[in-house]
Amino acid sequence: MRHALMTAARNNKLGYGDPKGAIILREAIVHMLNMERSLHAKTENICIVRGSQMGIFVIASTFIEAGDCVVVEQLGNPLARETFKNCGANVLSVAHDAEGIDVNDLEQMCLKQKVSVVYVTPHHQIPTTVTMSHPRRKRLLALAEQYDFLIIEDDNDHEFNFSSHPALPIASMQKSKRIIYIGSLSKVLTPGFRIGYIVAPEEIVHLCANQVMLIDRQGNQITELAVAELLHTGEIKKHILRTLKIYEERRTYLSNILQQELGEYLSFQLADSGLAFWLRLDASININELIKEAEFQKVRVQMGRLFSHQENPVLGIRMGFANLNNEEVTQGISRLKNAFARQNRNLLSA
Repeated sequence: MRHALMTAARNNKLGYGDPKGAIILREAIVHMLNMERSLHAKTENICIVRGSQMGIFVIASTFIEAGDCVVVEQLGNPLARETFKNCGANVLSVAHDAEGIDVNDLEQMCLKQKVSVVYVTPHHQIPTTVTMSHPRRKRLLALAEQYDFLIIEDDNDHEFNFSSHPALPIASMQKSKRIIYIGSLSKVLTPGFRIGYIVAPEEIVHLCANQVMLIDRQGNQITELAVAELLHTGEIKKHILRTLKIYEERRTYLSNILQQELGEYLSFQLADSGLAFWLRLDASININELIKEAEFQKVRVQMGRLFSHQENPVLGIRMGFANLNNEEVTQGISRLKNAFARQNRNLLSA
C-alpha cells in the first residue's frame, strides 16, 4: 500500500481515473483469468468493482427494469435475490439438484414468460456447494441463445479448489455475448479488501462503467495499484497455495468430526471446491426448535431458510470453515451436538 501510494504520487496518478478501474490491475486480472480459467478476455472486457456484491448491483441496475423476469436458484444467494427485487424485478426460482439447475424446469419457465436474466453460481452453488455438470452448462448456454436472456455467472470463490481438475467457468466455454462473469479477490485476501471484477463484452462493460460513475466515480486507486502489484509479482498466487493447504486441513478435520459427532442427525457430500459444507438434516429434526437450541448453546450457523426463495423452512445448514481452527471447530460442533440432543429430547418428551 505504501509503495502504491508513493509511486502514484510521484507519477501524478492520484487524480480521477478510468471508472473501469486501474489499467494495471485490469491487465493483471485478464492475465490471471486467461491463464487459469481459460477465458478469452481483454482489458476492455474488465470493469473493477468493490467486491462481487457491487458487481451484482451494478449489473442489475444496468440491465434490469421493473417487471423483468429474473430467474434465481431455488436455494441461492440471498443478497443477489434482494438486489434483483430492489430493481423491481419479478424474481422466479428454478429447481436444482446434484448436477446444478434443472434446465428442463428453466425451459418450461421460458415458454410461459419472457425471461431477461438467469443468475447462477455454477462452480460452488450457494448454499448446496454443488458444481454444475458440463452437460447442464452447455444446455444453459443453448437456452440463453434460444430464449434471448443474459446469464450472470457468479464465481466469487473459484480459487478454492481441492480437485486436481477443477471445473472451468461457463464463460470459458464459448465467446458468448450473453454471459456476464463476476469474480472477486476479497476472499483470497480479506473481505476488507473490496476488489471484485465484471467480465463481459466491451459494450456491456461500457454500460457498467457508466453505472459505476453514478455511484462510485471510481474505486480505491491505491488498493487497486497495491493488489495489481501483488498479482504481477506472483505474491497472491503464492498466498493462495499456502492458504489452500490450511483450508484443506480444516476441511478434512471438519468432515471427520461432523461424521463422528453429528452423523446420526445429518448427512453431507464433500465438495471439491469452496469453503463451506451443506449439511442435510434428518427428516425427524424440528428446524425451528433446533434454531432456538442453537441460540441457547451460543453457536451461530446459517440455517437453510436464509437461502430459500420464499424463506420457507429448509432442512439444511451451510457451515463455513475458513476462519476456524481445529479447537474452535471442536468447540462449535460440541455445542451444536448439544443443540441437536436437546431438541431431540424435547421432541420425545412432547
